Amino acid sequence: MRDLVRLVLTIEVDQNGIVQKAQIAERESTVTDPCLVEPAVNTALLSRFNPDASSPRIQLGMLITNLWRNERCKGAKVPRY
Repeated sequence: MRDLVRLVLTIEVDQNGIVQKAQIAERESTVTDPCLVEPAVNTALLSRFNPDASSPRIQLGMLITNLWRNERCKGAKVPRY
């Protein structure tokens, strides 16, 4: 059985566009399985945004992803619409 789940991460991005912090937003997410959350957090930390020296030192944001989760949670696939 597969479920469509929503994984929401809060992120902090510095002026250089580097993600300094990423963590799950548990209230907004419908899943907290480590097998989905850990890879998502690690991927978010690798993300880069446009640098802007005139921006605030740290900017807050959210990454929202809808994923298919299978029974054993052996990874996830992005749904096709």
